Amino acid sequence: MARPKGSPNINKSATAPRGRAKGTLDKAARVMVSNEMASNILQVFNGMGGTPAMLLWAEANPTIFYTQILSRLMPAPMKPDEDSGPLVNISLGGDAALESGRRVAFLLAKAAAEQGEAVAPAHTVPYSQLADQPTRPSWMPAEDSDDE
Repeated sequence: MARPKGSPNINKSATAPRGRAKGTLDKAARVMVSNEMASNILQVFNGMGGTPAMLLWAEANPTIFYTQILSRLMPAPMKPDEDSGPLVNISLGGDAALESGRRVAFLLAKAAAEQGEAVAPAHTVPYSQLADQPTRPSWMPAEDSDDE
């Protein structure tokens, strides 16, 4: 059984060291040393020929470049939110776009009604008959009957 959070660890020796060991660097000193080392590494890089020399080396050693250098510069992959459920793709058959549009319209109208917002009046034609009627988008010009 684990000890309650905040209670002292009685198994720890009373002589065990606490905190940072003597002679080690504090955070500000570590940052200063890290910055100085980065500057020194950059100077060595430039002294070895800089970017053109690194390009030649990377072309000769692409596997090492990709796995050891480039991979360390890439950001870590994003983790999915724990709150979001799994993504599910549902195939609705041949008229999937039309059926998906109907479902989205229904859900939007339902949500608007639940919030007390005005909902546009429904068509007087049943959905089953709408699917049989040819539709023309408003941006598409009307067909001329003279051309036939």
